[in-house]
Amino acid sequence: MAEFEDYETYRKTIADDIDLRINLHEAALAIAGANRLHLLAEGDSWFDYPVPEGNMPRTDVLAHLNALPQNPPLILSLAHWGDATTQMLGLKQRAKLRQVLTQPTRPFDAILFSGGGNDVVGDTFTLWLKQASSPAANPAQAVNDDALEAVLGVVRAAYRDLMSLRDELAPGVPIFTHGYDFAWPTNIGVCAIVGPWLAPSLRARGWMVDDSQAQVARGAVIVEAILTRFNAMLGQLARAPGANLVVVQTQKTLVPSTDWANELHPNRAGFAKIAARFQTALATRFPGRI
Repeated sequence: MAEFEDYETYRKTIADDIDLRINLHEAALAIAGANRLHLLAEGDSWFDYPVPEGNMPRTDVLAHLNALPQNPPLILSLAHWGDATTQMLGLKQRAKLRQVLTQPTRPFDAILFSGGGNDVVGDTFTLWLKQASSPAANPAQAVNDDALEAVLGVVRAAYRDLMSLRDELAPGVPIFTHGYDFAWPTNIGVCAIVGPWLAPSLRARGWMVDDSQAQVARGAVIVEAILTRFNAMLGQLARAPGANLVVVQTQKTLVPSTDWANELHPNRAGFAKIAARFQTALATRFPGRI
């Protein structure tokens, strides 16, 4: 019971923070120029990365978009690190989405969505892997196709529910999402607090034995195969009639040796590159406004 109460307190703290963001956003909206691009964002740590990099301001995709020197968008962010799509479109957070979409002070031009990473390559990553039959087993045979398709089905359902909610409350508003990038299983977590996620799962299944460059590269082949399937799923959703879903092509953007802070998150330079992809996609849809 104590753990449950602690969790409830934790979620309430997050909810209070989101309410504060909404109030601050309303104040900013009241003085913003009419042509300023108005965006609603929901997502995970790629939109809400709370870890500082030295003494620099926080960095994530939204932070870089907010810091654009010309025509920065005005973004209401409901994102929170660690959230899976099952939480974002679960009962409570879906209600918050519905709330802000129902009667916005100014209609949103677009919705930004970063979802699926924690469903697919988080702590459950080991579930999508087969057991290696030997140390020399072929990494191309590592993915448990049935298990991966099952979780992709859950993520697909969340995306479809988001699109349905958009169609009901903000018809015609495009959703911009992304397929992350090909993470490397370097066995590096976030500040020794959370993670790592990939290397331990790959080791547990026998696909990696240590953190040598060759072993990390071997594991990266498996991670890439899974994230490629994830991106393909997004592409299928985007091609459906009336989807109005833009998949920002972020895969193959980051340089493994220089653009990652840990197994799952880019560093400042990496986030800047991902944000630039979003900026280009938004500028294509809204020329002259970002």
